[in-house]
Parts: sequence; structure tokens; C-alpha cells
Amino acid sequence: MSIEEEWNRIAHARLIDRLNGNDTSYNDVLLPKMCNRVSELKDSTINILDFGCGTGELTYEISKIGKNICGLDISKHSIELARKYFENENLYFVDKSLFETNFSFKFDIIIANMSLMDIDNIEINFSEICRNLTVGGKILIIITHPAFWPIYWNYCDDNFSYIQEKKITKTYKTSNTVFEGFKTSHYHRPISAYFNLFKENKLKLLDVQELRNSKDKHWYPRFMYFELEK
Repeated sequence: MSIEEEWNRIAHARLIDRLNGNDTSYNDVLLPKMCNRVSELKDSTINILDFGCGTGELTYEISKIGKNICGLDISKHSIELARKYFENENLYFVDKSLFETNFSFKFDIIIANMSLMDIDNIEINFSEICRNLTVGGKILIIITHPAFWPIYWNYCDDNFSYIQEKKITKTYKTSNTVFEGFKTSHYHRPISAYFNLFKENKLKLLDVQELRNSKDKHWYPRFMYFELEK
């Protein structure tokens, strides 16, 4: 099953779980981090792209800040749900890959919230992200922490090597919910792979943070934040 098909299957259950407030990592870490940073940058921002927006919860919240935002995702069912549940005059959704779009403008901010680790051929896709960014524009990224996610999702075994890229398929879970019957895939890559990716695309690294929910029972941070400038 492709990653697109995996997310088509889980999209509705995932959306309802978030709307019910069960995803504390999203509510307490991911959402405030992205919204607060975009709010700080809003005076110099006109157009925003939410790359891999899923069912659009974050896209919608950022639209409230008052700038134009496009939510983009290859999961057609996710975008159907986004259009059904979230509406704002400065918000629109596109159910295509970035390669299939032909925007007549470039974006001042591109958000990649929990999406880059789900992408195959990340070098080609990330280059396309950079191509759609204005000079001086910002890329805001949150990924699962490469050093600690293998512990959290329990795939540290004899066949796992931290320094090698590997596709991981497991039953999807958040801090409070295990989505039985739904498996999703992501690509483990060492942190160095992301730094090399940024360097190859000639981006300036402005900020790196390891993110952890203060309410989290785990001793380690489960997410990483990067801010880059073209």
C-alpha cells in the first residue's frame, strides 16, 4: 500500500481524534510552535504554503492569522475532509503533489509540519519546495526526532541502523490513541541527512530546537524544529 493510500484510510479517524482534543502533542507542541512563529513573521508575509497539510487543522488555524494560505496534500480524502471541515476566505486546499502544481507566484513561508519524514525521494521533493520559495523566504519544519522516534515507535532492533535510511511501517499511534487496524509509513533518516539536505539547497539555518511536551511521560524529546531561509 502506498503512503497516499495509508493516509486516505486513516484520514477521517485521525481528524476526529484531533477535533476531540486527544492529540496532546499536536495541541501542546506542534500547533502552538507553528502558529506562534508564523504570527511573529506575519508583517513580512503574504503567501503561505502548508506542505503535506493532511486534513487541514493547522492550515485553518494559521489562516486565522490573516494571510493567504494554501494547504497541499497528495491524500485526496484528506483534502476532501479539509474542505468539508475548514473554511476561511484566505484559505484554500489543493489535492496534488508540488510537482503537479504550477503556482503563478512564490511563497513567503513554506510549512512542513510532520511531513518530510513521510516523503520518498526527499532530495527531489525538497528541491521543489525550495523552488517555490521567495528569496529571503522561510521554511518552517517539524519532524519526528530521528534519534528518539525509533525508541518511541519501538523499531530499535538488530535490523535497525541509525545512520541508514529505512522505510518503517507500524500501527499508527499518538500519545493517547492507538489506531488499531491503521498502519502508516515514514522514512527514518539520521539528523545529518537533513543538515546535508539544507546545505545542498544553499539554505541558511536560522534555528534548531528539540521539542518536548512538558506533560510528556517520556524523558526524551520526540520532535525537532528547523527554521531555514533562502
